Amino acid sequence: MTLSWTLRRFRPGDERGTIELLRAVFGKWYSLEYWKWEYAENPAGSPIIWLAESNGIVIGHYSVIPIRMKVGSVHTTGSFPLHAATHPDYRGQGILSSLMNKCCLDEGNNGLAFRYGFSNTNLGPTYKRYERLGHICFMNRMIRVLDWRSLLAGYLRHRFLTKATALSPQRMRRIEPTRGDFTIEVLSRFDERFDELWQHISRNFRIIAERDREYLNWRYTSHPEQEYTICTVEESHRILGYSVLSEERWHNLRFGRIVDLLGFQDRRNVLDHLVHWAVEFFKEKGAHAVTCTMSEEHPYTPVLRKAGFITHPRHMNRALYAAINLRGLATDEREIYTQALRLSQSHFLRKRSNWSMMQGDLCEDFHEGFSIID
Repeated sequence: MTLSWTLRRFRPGDERGTIELLRAVFGKWYSLEYWKWEYAENPAGSPIIWLAESNGIVIGHYSVIPIRMKVGSVHTTGSFPLHAATHPDYRGQGILSSLMNKCCLDEGNNGLAFRYGFSNTNLGPTYKRYERLGHICFMNRMIRVLDWRSLLAGYLRHRFLTKATALSPQRMRRIEPTRGDFTIEVLSRFDERFDELWQHISRNFRIIAERDREYLNWRYTSHPEQEYTICTVEESHRILGYSVLSEERWHNLRFGRIVDLLGFQDRRNVLDHLVHWAVEFFKEKGAHAVTCTMSEEHPYTPVLRKAGFITHPRHMNRALYAAINLRGLATDEREIYTQALRLSQSHFLRKRSNWSMMQGDLCEDFHEGFSIID
């Protein structure tokens, strides 16, 4: 049975109806305070949100938030999609694709040059209908096991058990860094020194989300639902690097997560110290393992491997996609597609080693979810 519905942009006052839909689709969602943090307090700008409505009730939702990016030598604003949802009673009517097309058009017309997003690998073909650049790379989940007995007993399946046993702790090459003339500190907020760090270190990356103090404080210290630990390496009060850590539980297992990591790669071994400190921090907290998710060919991958991290055998559960956003009218779709197709051939944007993404960029505690049954 086909039910009637209409599309419209989000208006103030739609928050509660939107949250009710998201809870109905995903089973669990966060608070109104979380919604306000995610959408209203983002320092990069206002979100683009389109809703499907039936008899005054929100039955479809799709949104993107702006993210400031460094792409080559250019600093621009991209976008990140969130919370695609269609109420179960209204699926199969093209609601989601209609909402996505509306958002894509608004993105181009509002100066959001491109978008990046993440999807389960089995959703790739559907997602590529809307993403002109398509699949860029996978996200590698690196893991350092701290308690093999508990982890193998409580979590690993037989297929992974065979591989993990082959990678036993004694066969891993772990190097502990030598302490230099600096200190390791735990901070409660990111201060102006992080702007200086970003200005100096950003030149080392080709495509990366900007990590100035405004973004970092919004993303991590102001988060209403998740607690993070900020660890820094300092030399003469100057920040040389930082890590952002969090914890998660899965049944009776505890995992430490290196959510974000940034620092100078030179003789001072800043990144080595940050990773080593994170491992020791989670050991003291009784974690069974430490994980760190990053894009394929991320320049920090060797640092993790040197610290005893291995690639999780079932790591390919997230894929990075990207798209060009162009200005135009809905009636210009053919011309827009032609232009986007030309831009999608850009070797720079399609080269996987140019993308430096980490778990914090996945925005997984944004409760990212896609209900793509259309």
